Amino acid sequence: PRVDLLICDEGHRIKNDKTKITESLSMLKTKRRIILSGTPIQNDLNEFFCMMNFVCPGLLGEQGQFKRKFATPIQAAREPSATPAVKGRGQQLTEELTSLIGQFILRRTAAIL
Repeated sequence: PRVDLLICDEGHRIKNDKTKITESLSMLKTKRRIILSGTPIQNDLNEFFCMMNFVCPGLLGEQGQFKRKFATPIQAAREPSATPAVKGRGQQLTEELTSLIGQFILRRTAAIL
């Protein structure tokens, strides 16, 4: 049977696409998926990719493509020794990624709550 909506609480546990829980949930045929989590997304873009790919498969391309286009340059820009050009490119890609995923993420901070 097809499931119309899948809501996953403790969604931060879907940060690795090789875990049994992620594999099992990914096999469910659903129209829509929602992840709820009280744990903020950390700075690990590979974990972020896994969660986004679970909710919106293919939105960010394949994991290797995502790593080349976004993760590696953004991480390089965070290094203390990064040149201004590398930092600028990292900022540009961060803004592009934020724009791309903005319509799929609703974030509530303690200040709002």
